[in-house]
Amino acid sequence: MPERRKPDNTTVRDRAEERFQEGLWRVEGHPLFAPLAWRASIRAVDDLPRMARAVVSSQGGVRINVRQPASASEWAWVIAHCLLHLGMGHFEAEPPRHKLAWNTACDLAVARFLADFRFGRSPQAPRRPDIGAGQTEETLFERFVRDGVPDHLKDFGTTPFGQPDMLWEAPVKPQFSFVGYQEPEWQELFGEGLKLAVSMAVNVVGGEAESMTVYGRQDTERSAAQRAKAWFVNSYPLLGSLAVAFDIIESAKTCQAKDISVAAVSVETQEIYFNPAAGLSEEELRFVMAHE
Repeated sequence: MPERRKPDNTTVRDRAEERFQEGLWRVEGHPLFAPLAWRASIRAVDDLPRMARAVVSSQGGVRINVRQPASASEWAWVIAHCLLHLGMGHFEAEPPRHKLAWNTACDLAVARFLADFRFGRSPQAPRRPDIGAGQTEETLFERFVRDGVPDHLKDFGTTPFGQPDMLWEAPVKPQFSFVGYQEPEWQELFGEGLKLAVSMAVNVVGGEAESMTVYGRQDTERSAAQRAKAWFVNSYPLLGSLAVAFDIIESAKTCQAKDISVAAVSVETQEIYFNPAAGLSEEELRFVMAHE
C-alpha cells in the first residue's frame, strides 16, 4: 500500500487563504454589508490571541487570523460579525467598566441578527442564541453586570473562551488627508446597507435582478490593486470620480519595459500601472492608489 503523503504546508496555507477570500467576497458582494466592508480595514495579522479568528477595533480595523481553520461560510460570518459591531453602534459609548459583559451582550445581538438573516455560519456556536430575544444590548449588559456572564453565552463572538472581540483604540490622526475624505459614520453606512438590501430584495422578487449580489462573480475575482481602486472610489468621492475613468494595468513585463518599479499613472492613456513584483500589501496599494 503506497505511503500517504502529508499535505504541503504551502498548499494548506493557500487553501486557507482561498477560503478566507471567498468569505470576504461574500461579505463585500452582499448589499447589506458592502458599505461597511469597503470602509473598514480588513487585514490578516499574526498577533491575535490564541484560537481567535478575528477582532474589530473602534477605529474600523478588522484583524483576521487566517491560520485558524474555517470554511468560506464561516469566514463570511466572522467578518460580518465584526462589521456589525461597528454598524450597530457598539463602540459609540466610552469603554465600559465591565467590558466582557458589554462585549457578550453585543455578541448575542449580532449573532441573533446573523441567524435571523441567515447569513454565514458561526464556527464556534452554530446555533441561534437562546437568550435575550427582544432585549437590547443595554438590557443584557445590565443583567450580566448584576448576575455575571453565563459560560454557555461566551462563545457567540469571534474569539473563544470569553476573550473579547471588541477593542477600543484611541483615534489616530492620519499622516495624509485628501480632499473629500470623511471619517466613516458606521451606523449611517449600516443604514445604507439595509436600504440597499431591501431594494435589491424587491428587485429579485420582481424579476429585475437574479440575486442579492452587488457585483457578479467575475468582478469578485478582482486583484488586490483593483480592490484598492474600488476602496478609493468609495472612500474619497471627489477624487474617486477621477479614478473611475482609469484602467488598472498589472503586468510585470509592461512595468519593466516602462521602467516602473512600483507604480505610475498615464493621463494620456488613462491607465494606472502597478508592478506586481513590488509585493505591496493591500494597505500599501491603497496609499499608492491615492498617491497616483
